Amino acid sequence: MTNTDNNSSLKIEKSTAEITTIDQLAQSLAGHTRLISDEIIMPALKQSKDYKPIIEFFHSVQKHLIHDLSPEEFADLYAQTLTFGLFTAVILAKGKRKFTRFDILKTIPKTNIVLHELFEYISGENIPYQLEFIIIRIISDLQQMKSKKLLNEYLKVSHNSPNKKFYGGPAPRRGEPINEKLLRGVKGGGFLEKSPPYRNQDPLIHFYETFLTYYNPRLREKRGVYYTPQPVVSFIVRSIHLLLQEKFFIAGGLVDNENIILDPAAGTSAFLWEAVNLAIDEFASRYGKGIADRFGYHLLLDRVYGFELLPAAYAVSHLKLNLLLKSFNARLNDDERLNIYLTNTLEMEDLEQKPLPGMDVFSEESRRAGAVKKNSFISIIMGNPPYSLSHTRTGTRTNKPYSLKSRKKSWISELLDDYKKVEGKRLEERNLKWLQEDYVRFIRFAQHPHGQVYSINHALPGKDRFFI
Repeated sequence: MTNTDNNSSLKIEKSTAEITTIDQLAQSLAGHTRLISDEIIMPALKQSKDYKPIIEFFHSVQKHLIHDLSPEEFADLYAQTLTFGLFTAVILAKGKRKFTRFDILKTIPKTNIVLHELFEYISGENIPYQLEFIIIRIISDLQQMKSKKLLNEYLKVSHNSPNKKFYGGPAPRRGEPINEKLLRGVKGGGFLEKSPPYRNQDPLIHFYETFLTYYNPRLREKRGVYYTPQPVVSFIVRSIHLLLQEKFFIAGGLVDNENIILDPAAGTSAFLWEAVNLAIDEFASRYGKGIADRFGYHLLLDRVYGFELLPAAYAVSHLKLNLLLKSFNARLNDDERLNIYLTNTLEMEDLEQKPLPGMDVFSEESRRAGAVKKNSFISIIMGNPPYSLSHTRTGTRTNKPYSLKSRKKSWISELLDDYKKVEGKRLEERNLKWLQEDYVRFIRFAQHPHGQVYSINHALPGKDRFFI
């Protein structure tokens, strides 16, 4: 197949346009990604010879993540993951003037088995010419921006913010009710308007949303790809910190070493990123900045967990938290990984399966995520669950309450039965379909380990877990 195959609309020409802004970069990457999706991956799924690794990737995603995934949706998913995986690799590359696709694997930890598997194929010798050419173009665009230091400045992460409990808001009053304290924080502007500048807008989320605007704005509605505005993320995380101190009598709040944090719909890890930064600020204000970086390193590796369904967001999440590690003057060792897992939160994996040589990387990733789901060491669940009404993450093999194969209720549907009863008696309500919505399922997931169901308000206390 040549550059301009008569049977394809794929046309790749050498661009002479110089990229000078982040917006231009997002637009250019969107164009490359669309070519990969429409002109390479879609035709590849109809073949079996040259694109076998891509077809196997498709089947693995269907089996372990999104069971009703169509070829068109997979092409989109794969293309985005490829683009933002390359984005991650170029950004994390150490001072290389000339970065090529053969350098990709050097920047991705082997412990990140999903991305490593994907790019092992991409950096190999036998990928199709058309795919190789677009990858070279993407790397060229990214390096062009990196050489000008515009991208590095844009993505710069700093946690040297003012160490104020409300970051410029009104000072808490002794003995003041928690709801009034939080409300005063909003009215006084302390939560939403006077946060440190770096918190006001997450650069990676902003870039990803700009990219989606050029690439496929309808994708947001279909998969619920909307991200919580950064001031709102900041407000929620600081509210959790304050609630832990005021209502659960945990003096350190998010700083406390006993607290293990999970975002079950992590997206690009905005909540986890904010929580880590807040905890570091609090730690530095109490014990000094000298050891704050070491605290941040152990916090991120030992006490922060996230689940995400979409591989592109998963790739961005790993990039963001790796950049945060770099801001601590730290890096992952060969045997370390970030605890961000590519998984369907609402499905419970079979842990009987043990890792075997040659095992599908998705199987191993699911097994690791399942181990987290089945343990009750998570003490804080935070985030903003998806509000899509399409039941994308229903936790069933067929996106229906019952599996057509086994006729058994899904794990999460069985848990939801508790919501259909009051004092042991079933609700006298004919239409309970709204209890099947994704956000309800995520709330029920959060309550699962201790088997208790409480009225849903601002905070839901479990035995050792805080639902906020």
